[in-house]
Amino acid sequence: MTMQGARQYSIAFSDLVLAISAFYSASKLQFASPYSALGFCLVGSAALLGVLRFGVAIPRYHYNVCQWHSFMSQFATIVGIPLITAGMCVHHHHHDYAQICLVGCAAGFIVSIVLPNLQETMAQACSTFAVLGLIYITFVNKNAFALGGGAAYAVSGLLKGQYSVLGIRGINMFHYMLAAGSLLIMYGLLHSRN
Repeated sequence: MTMQGARQYSIAFSDLVLAISAFYSASKLQFASPYSALGFCLVGSAALLGVLRFGVAIPRYHYNVCQWHSFMSQFATIVGIPLITAGMCVHHHHHDYAQICLVGCAAGFIVSIVLPNLQETMAQACSTFAVLGLIYITFVNKNAFALGGGAAYAVSGLLKGQYSVLGIRGINMFHYMLAAGSLLIMYGLLHSRN
């Protein structure tokens, strides 16, 4: 693929929106929910690398940026999303569920390194488990905003690929749903009862 053909500005823009929402959420939660803040930082880092990758911002290092983006996307999926859920569990005083999330993401990361052929499977398993846990915890604790964020994360998993929206081709709804979900989860953590 040529460098010109590799530029996909609509994906780079959606990654930028996700990076901004994730880093904004992390900055707001750094003291209120450190686990969630760290998870949002991982998601934001992967998205920021996506901006560099799909915008071909550093042509000389494009191959390396692609490799780092792929790694960071998997890492954010295996570790970042469960950290966000662990933060929600701690916020609502479900420390046992938080520990399960933390052990699960650590085990998933180790398995994905030791058995690289299972990396995609581990990413799907860890993120699915974490999102379902997030939805459960927020439902049980009547945290409507964070429940909406969990639902947005769940829907984003179904939106892989690009769509045409309002006549604009190549819109990556996955990133926009994650961005919206991140802001809802952040708001739910900041404005809900413990």
